[in-house]
Amino acid sequence: MRIWRDIISRHAWNNNVMLGKGNTGTTMSSATPVGKVAQLRGVFDRSLSSRDAALQKMSQKIDAYHGIEKAEYRNIDRRIAALKDISSFARDVMKTFGISESGASVRHGPSATRDPVLGAYNTSNPRDATLDRHLLTLARRSLRKAGYLKMLKQYYAPGGAGYAHRSPQALRALFQAPKEVTGTLVGLEPELRLEQLDPVHRSNYEDMNDGGCGKAFHLWISDTRQDKPFFLWLENSLVCLEDDKIQAAAQSIPYNRLDQRSSTGGHRQRIVCMPAPLTSFDLDKIGTAHSICSTATFSCDAPKDPSHAGGGGVAAYVWTEEGELFIGEHRGNVFHHSSFVSGRRVRCAGMIKIQGGYVTAVSNNSGHYKPRKAQLHNFVQWLQGASAFAPNAVVEAFLGNGQAFNGTPAAFLLT
Repeated sequence: MRIWRDIISRHAWNNNVMLGKGNTGTTMSSATPVGKVAQLRGVFDRSLSSRDAALQKMSQKIDAYHGIEKAEYRNIDRRIAALKDISSFARDVMKTFGISESGASVRHGPSATRDPVLGAYNTSNPRDATLDRHLLTLARRSLRKAGYLKMLKQYYAPGGAGYAHRSPQALRALFQAPKEVTGTLVGLEPELRLEQLDPVHRSNYEDMNDGGCGKAFHLWISDTRQDKPFFLWLENSLVCLEDDKIQAAAQSIPYNRLDQRSSTGGHRQRIVCMPAPLTSFDLDKIGTAHSICSTATFSCDAPKDPSHAGGGGVAAYVWTEEGELFIGEHRGNVFHHSSFVSGRRVRCAGMIKIQGGYVTAVSNNSGHYKPRKAQLHNFVQWLQGASAFAPNAVVEAFLGNGQAFNGTPAAFLLT
């Protein structure tokens, strides 16, 4: 759930609600309050005396909220109070005009279907929502956003996780520090350290062209006059303000060690056990019997090496610092190589194909870690020592500077 998303913008509210758009199937088309209590409420509170009066009052509250400068730490409490007020008023309007939460929850048109990869609804465009749903969304999202702002306040407070990086100079210094690479271990790419720092672990920091977190961070760090902490500055970016969350190109990704989570989110994620034939078990079903490992039923949302698999039969893997081998379904914006162990350093990472308990292909294709030849060499040597390779196994190595290797494990170990 994207708790950092702001409430509906002034523009969307005025054009999709105040001008009467998106009202198909709405209960509030009736201008008469429901019941005696609601009628009395209308007498004492003119903002609830009619549909138009209620919408006008809500418009004023939304305008007042968006009029508060969002990138100022000192304004967080004002924003929280305004959001709670909007949520409370939205609930009052729903009660006064007899809008049921279950009825308002119903989605219509394009917004009623989910994206098969992300699991999110295909659109949350304001023009696709009924008036009832707009009110329910305000009631819910205002409180979620208020909760996020409370988290952000604690994050930048003295002693908070982000206090040391509240100044642009401190955060820039962190990302100018060299990448952590030893003969056996590799850390995240420097610009992706934000996944570890982000209080809600948003995704897409690696892509600077999609309008998401990566693009936002590139804009922030490129401004030499910047004086706002990054996550407060982000409050004025499309990552937080975009009305259609599909267009915002960011969502939270799992952050904790994979085997320490209560749920794996519905994607196949396993720990692989040596020696060959390799066995594995699902990490959300610890205690079940091991079975012969295969990635035949795994998929990716985009073509991913090794062997240009087109997204089928291939899994992401990390070889952890502790020597475990985790595999999982790679999902853009949902589950990355960094998700396995919360962005901590690893021995190697990439993509792997396993059939009938034997590795048929392996690579160091990980945009988050970009392991070098040395790390992949160690991994291939480890698999070789466990007799884990199939006779026709292939190693695909990205060596940097446009160089690559494609051949047998034995040949790779000789390079």
